[in-house]
Amino acid sequence: MSFDQTVFQPKPQGSLRPGVRLNGIFEIEALIAEGGMGEVYKGVALASGDAVAIKVVRPDLARDPEVMALFKREAAILHDLLHDAIVRYYVFSLEPELQRYYIAMEFVDGVSLQKRLADGPLSPAEARILLKRIGGALEQAHERGVIHRDISSDNIILPGGDVRKAKIVDFGIARATRPGEGTILGGGFAGKYKYVSPEQVGLMGGQVTPKSDIYSFGLVLAEALRGQPLDMGGAPAEVVEKRRVAPDLSGVDVSLRPLLTAMLAPDPQHRPGSMAEIAAWGEGATQFQAGAPAPAAAAGKRGGAVAAVAAAVVALGAGVGVYLWREPLGLGGRTVVATKPSPPALGPSASPTPAASTAAGTATPAPVTADALLDEMPPKPAHSVVALAPATVGAAYRAELPAFSDPVGKGLVLHAAPGLPAGMTFKALGGGRSEVSGAPQTAGEAAFDVVAVTEAGKSGRMKVALTVNPKPQASPPAQAPPPAQPDVTLEPAKAGTVYSAALPPFRSQQAVSLRAGPGLPAGLALSDLGNGLSQLTGEPKAPGEYAFDVIAGTASGAEG
Repeated sequence: MSFDQTVFQPKPQGSLRPGVRLNGIFEIEALIAEGGMGEVYKGVALASGDAVAIKVVRPDLARDPEVMALFKREAAILHDLLHDAIVRYYVFSLEPELQRYYIAMEFVDGVSLQKRLADGPLSPAEARILLKRIGGALEQAHERGVIHRDISSDNIILPGGDVRKAKIVDFGIARATRPGEGTILGGGFAGKYKYVSPEQVGLMGGQVTPKSDIYSFGLVLAEALRGQPLDMGGAPAEVVEKRRVAPDLSGVDVSLRPLLTAMLAPDPQHRPGSMAEIAAWGEGATQFQAGAPAPAAAAGKRGGAVAAVAAAVVALGAGVGVYLWREPLGLGGRTVVATKPSPPALGPSASPTPAASTAAGTATPAPVTADALLDEMPPKPAHSVVALAPATVGAAYRAELPAFSDPVGKGLVLHAAPGLPAGMTFKALGGGRSEVSGAPQTAGEAAFDVVAVTEAGKSGRMKVALTVNPKPQASPPAQAPPPAQPDVTLEPAKAGTVYSAALPPFRSQQAVSLRAGPGLPAGLALSDLGNGLSQLTGEPKAPGEYAFDVIAGTASGAEG
């Protein structure tokens, strides 16, 4: 069963007819959607004629303190957040004659980002606009002590389908971090499992901070650039395991890959410091190193791992406590998602509970314990097949291998199967990590397996390939790599507008690194894409005519 299960409700009927007025301020026009907590209507503000969206609480739930706390929390949060990319709040009130509680807010007429992506991915330029707009809105929320906790592609609405007008909706499960303010759904999970951060499933200490929104927003940006989500959902154990390592971003545009690699680091300490840094990415000094290995998630204590999976197992129970609107303005859909309030945590020594009889006399199956689930999980490598950088006969060589995840949390035993080149040795480094080192004696292609075994005897395997090159012959004098075109005139740019241009490549048999010489317009940056390719991106700040050099350098010091 997937955690992102969607429950399709019957055709909405609604309890308020068109024409009903609330407090003499708003008038109901049409039902948009309904869910477990009530209904969402399109209405009109009588004084101004502006369209509004109105969430109305079900009468029977108005006596439920947890449900009312959810509504009051959303109203309080929206009241404090004034940003063009956050849906505007108007009022939270009780209609005295109808005795119905409601929230009135800005009506956003548009499609969700998720529905927009059904027509194809965003361009890199559009993704950068989304990056700056939503990143700026979340930074304001974080500055005011609010963590959204449910950033996803269906909680971002595009009015008129225009990414430049994107807005964040649904702060219903947002968490306030200010002293004295509790979390409505307790310390447990809140959000969608496809977009959840490692901390939200109990990894990395389980503390949810603004960096949790950074991780979820990174998954949304990757989805926008690919046209479809990364494979981050699935069964409970899969959801946890997929967040122990950085996700594969091979299908993401290379110009934004370094940023997303940083945002999706499993350890929050290795993510960017704030949404402000992300929104300003590419402008001057705010850069993230392309190709830098994402830190492997350290194997936690067994108690922490059990807590993560326990929350996942209990979430599969049949009972459903609270329904949260996932598209509060409707926009043509009637979709709601069930979320259960945080259950009692299973301790490290939790044992199966005997089957209990219900009032009807039927037996309730004994729950699966988190310990039993973890013991059945094999260690998993970050990559099943790894090709190491080539070695050279007689030259010192060392390469660290991708880490295995440790689901049980009691440590792994690693060893290498036969196949290592003569002169090379294998060493386990702890925490699922290992390395090969030495000076290979003969040239050729080598292949061997690295095997990891848990205390429970479950094993995982990673195949490793290594090419050993012969000793190099004396090389001829270094020659500067020539460009495909010595002089290039780019398409005109406009000050203050996002700009991107691919430059002609340098032709070289050797690896080259590219950089821009003096004269680059302020606001633009040159990205080295590898293989002699480069790209100019950013927002130029001042008009004028500019000329600059693109310089290619080889390891031997030659430049062109």
